Amino acid sequence: NICKNKVNQFVQFKIKEIYDEYTMVDKTHNYILNDSKEDVIACGDSAMIKQTARILVDNAVKYTPKGNDIIVSAFMEQGNIPAFEVQDYGIGISGEDISKVFERFYKVDQSRSTDVKSTGLGLYLIKSIIELHGGTITVESEVDNFTRFTVKLPK
Repeated sequence: NICKNKVNQFVQFKIKEIYDEYTMVDKTHNYILNDSKEDVIACGDSAMIKQTARILVDNAVKYTPKGNDIIVSAFMEQGNIPAFEVQDYGIGISGEDISKVFERFYKVDQSRSTDVKSTGLGLYLIKSIIELHGGTITVESEVDNFTRFTVKLPK
């Protein structure tokens, strides 16, 4: 577990940095930042946590039509667990695909996203990073409606 040798990080600052980066370079989507009123502090490697959020937002950009919302959030989950989320209002993921999205080289149905280039490694990498931290990642989605990835990290 990477947290045994790392200091605590302010997760909401990393999420705010990601939000700032994307609002600067991507004018085709509407970014919303849900910032926590309390400090969201997690154990972990700052660069890895930020990279995880960046991959999630990259995916949201790829699979969300122009003009739609992408929401990034950092918060304390029930039980005082540090967490962050990325939610989009794009093409969604089918129930059949949700169980496979974290597999290496897995790609969702390409007929639904013909102009999207993907290696199928991003979510696999994220899952590996989060597990290395002793955390969890979950996904909720509804086809043609939304997708929400939630990452929970150790304190």
